[in-house]
Amino acid sequence: MAERRFRNIGEYAREDKGETLVETVDSHTGGEVTRIIIGGVTLAGDTLLEKRADFMAKHDGVRLALTREPRGHRHMFCAVITEDKKTDYGLFFMDAARYPLMCGHGTIGSAKTWGDLVDPACRSVRIATPSGVVHAEMDRDEATGRVSWVSLVLDSAFRDEGFVIVVRGQQVAGDLVCVGGYFAMVAMSELECAGLLTRESSHEDVVRLGMEVIAEANRQLRVRHPTRASVCTVDVTEFYWKGGSYVVYGDHHLDRSPCGTGTSAKMALLHNRGQLAVGESVCQEGPLGTTFRGTIIRETTVGDKMAIVPKIEALPILLGNTASS
Repeated sequence: MAERRFRNIGEYAREDKGETLVETVDSHTGGEVTRIIIGGVTLAGDTLLEKRADFMAKHDGVRLALTREPRGHRHMFCAVITEDKKTDYGLFFMDAARYPLMCGHGTIGSAKTWGDLVDPACRSVRIATPSGVVHAEMDRDEATGRVSWVSLVLDSAFRDEGFVIVVRGQQVAGDLVCVGGYFAMVAMSELECAGLLTRESSHEDVVRLGMEVIAEANRQLRVRHPTRASVCTVDVTEFYWKGGSYVVYGDHHLDRSPCGTGTSAKMALLHNRGQLAVGESVCQEGPLGTTFRGTIIRETTVGDKMAIVPKIEALPILLGNTASS
């Protein structure tokens, strides 16, 4: 489906002097970039997970090329749009260090790409991701017809359990929250009391501590998803306070946006504490001052865990097309 439809903005695989050109569309959501691969890679498999596994096994060099200089940088986030038989399209994710199971800002960027470049009449899409099927609704500008705002409803988010780990000789308490993959969530007030970080700390200090928390959480904790045995590591740190947070992941990367999955994780934690009810919303601010709006749509369960279905609303911007050899 995706391969057929994308032919209207370029051949799916062009050859130039014997080299395959990988076609991409760049966007940002709340300041966080997404480079979406729309052509140049042929994937084997019938399902999204099979195609993702094929990419990981045979095309990891494409990920490295697009997330390293000179074509990219270690802060680059990428995704692949592919055909999916049961939804409008499939989408899987990658950054300079890994293949995340879910990404909110990247999925919102893909909906903008699809709505502007593939199906300019659509106002909603169902998207298959490695963590489940999600749904995006699009508002369109009356004058231009282009997608102006995206509301993304994720599959689920849940607080798993609390933890205490030792970081730099200090005990740090937090919560494990899962939105596709696991977040180690720590209140900024906890870090301030331990003398480890403040909201006025440099972004370099935030990233350094965030990566240390990820490493120590994986070393000191045993993580077990209630239904998916393969989800067994902590991949993201979120340092949060009322109205905002810092989210660190990948190769020493600080999310420039409020983070879609991070906002969802925060709502799941607040709901677990009885501080945010179904139908209530939060406004989450990121490091650049941009905001996402998050709302709890309903409650659900993941295995034996009480969970929420979160909705994230954000403004995505297309930046341009590129072809890399």
